[in-house]
Formats: sequence, C-alpha cells, structure tokens
Amino acid sequence: MLANASVFIHESVKDASDMYFAELRRRNYTTPTSYLDLIKTYVEMLKKEKVIVPNKMIRYQNGLSRLAETNIMVDDLKKKLIKLMPEIAEKTKATQEMVVDLEIQTKDAAEIEKTTAVEEAAAKAIFTEVSGIKSDCEKVLSEAMPALNKALAALDTLNKADIGEMKAYAQPPEDLVLVMDAVSILLGKKTGWDEAKKMMSNPGEFITSLQKYDKDNIKESILKKLKKYTNDPRFVPDLIAKKSLAGKSICMFCCAMDKYAEVKKIVEPKEAKLAEAMKQLEVANADLKGKQQKLQAVRNKIN
Repeated sequence: MLANASVFIHESVKDASDMYFAELRRRNYTTPTSYLDLIKTYVEMLKKEKVIVPNKMIRYQNGLSRLAETNIMVDDLKKKLIKLMPEIAEKTKATQEMVVDLEIQTKDAAEIEKTTAVEEAAAKAIFTEVSGIKSDCEKVLSEAMPALNKALAALDTLNKADIGEMKAYAQPPEDLVLVMDAVSILLGKKTGWDEAKKMMSNPGEFITSLQKYDKDNIKESILKKLKKYTNDPRFVPDLIAKKSLAGKSICMFCCAMDKYAEVKKIVEPKEAKLAEAMKQLEVANADLKGKQQKLQAVRNKIN
C-alpha cells in the first residue's frame, strides 16, 4: 500500500511538472532525494500518529463507556419516571386544585378586607361621635364642677364653732334666714329659723348631711322651691359672709346644688346618648375584631 502510494505521488508530481513546463517553460526535476524526503516525512508523521492515535482511542473508548453508562441511567430514569407518572399526575391535579382554592380564598380575603374597611370606618365614626359627646359632657360639667368643688371645699372648713355662732342669733338677719331656709328645703326640712336651729343643734351631723348630700337625685319639686332663693339678689355668698362665714359656706353649697342640677338636666340626655353610643362602639369593635381575625386567618392560609 505504501509503495503504491509512493508511485502515485511520484507520477502525480511528474505529470504536474510536465504541465508546469508546458505553461511556464520552466523545468521541475524529481530526484531520488525528493523520494527519500517523502519517505522521511511519512516516517516522522507515522511516529507522531502512533502516539496520538492510541490516546484518541482511549478517549473515544472512555466516551463510549460514558455514553453507555448514560444510556443505562437514562433508561433507569425513564422507568422511574413511568412509575412516578401517576403520582406526578395526582400532585399536578392537587396543585391545580390548590391554585383554584387560593384564587377563591384570595377573592374571599379581598371581600372580607373590603367589609372590614367599611366596618373600621364605621367604628371610627362612632368613636368620633363618642369622643364628641364625652367632650361636650365634660365641657358642660366644667361649668358647674368648679363651683361645686369650691362649695364642698368650703364645707370642709366648717366647724362646730362656726355653726354654734350662727345658731346663737336670737334675731338673725333676713338674708341668713334666707340661706337656712334654702338648705332646709334641700334637706327636706321645714323652713323657719326655729327649724334651722334644730338642724344646727348637732353641728357635726348637720355638716356631714351637707357633705354627703345626694346631688344626683334632687327632686324637681325641691329644685323649683330652691330656685326662688337662689334668684334672690340677697342670696350671694360674699354678702352672706358679712353676717356669717358658716352662712357663706352654706350659701355656696345651695348655689352649687342649683347650678349642678341645671347642668345635669343638660348633661343627662347627652350621657344617655353617650351610653348608647358606647354600646354601639363596643358592638362595632367586637364585630370589627372578629372580621380582622377572620381576615388574618385567610391571609395566613394564603401565605
């Protein structure tokens, strides 16, 4: 085979040299040296290929082994995949159902959130109303409470000596009688100085009855009678103080009860409205809390 190849190459070069001469009129000589160079080149290339080819064969064999192993693994995976197909199908179905369920729950959450927002706004509106009513009540009460507190503080300064001094009047001033008649009406007693002296016969008990007086449950009939005295131009604590310090304190007490009763008439409807609004707020807050808990439960489920 090598000899045939050498002959073929030699003859090919000879033919090419003839063509070269025919075209360019120049000679190309093929000598035994050219033949030997060809043999030398072939031997050198053969030596190189004897090293390269075995290495390539090893690599190809390794590659084929890997391909064979891969084919085995692929076949094994195919078998496993075939076995897993029913489970995959079931899980795919479950996933699809879960997606549908999540969509429904997300829609429900949006509806609940919308409802919750409306109820939260309603609760805030009720809270604002409650705060307004409460503030209004406090504002109205603030008109009477300073006078009431001042009167109660004045009662705390009363002592038996002050009461005894006032009781000692044989012929008391008219404005002092006026004060004692007013307090007698408040205490449900008869008017007149003699009746007043009976009340003052036990100074400690008299002072205590004023300090513990039930200002929140004064009868309307008593208030009407009291108004006649508090409207009297002589019924002024500072004027009464000129006659008796104890009388001043009692006058302040009567004026405070009258003022408190007037304010209470204004405040009572507001307090009733406040109590009703508080109930509504309590119900609204409880309902809102339930909705918020339900919304949070749905959100937790979605997440």
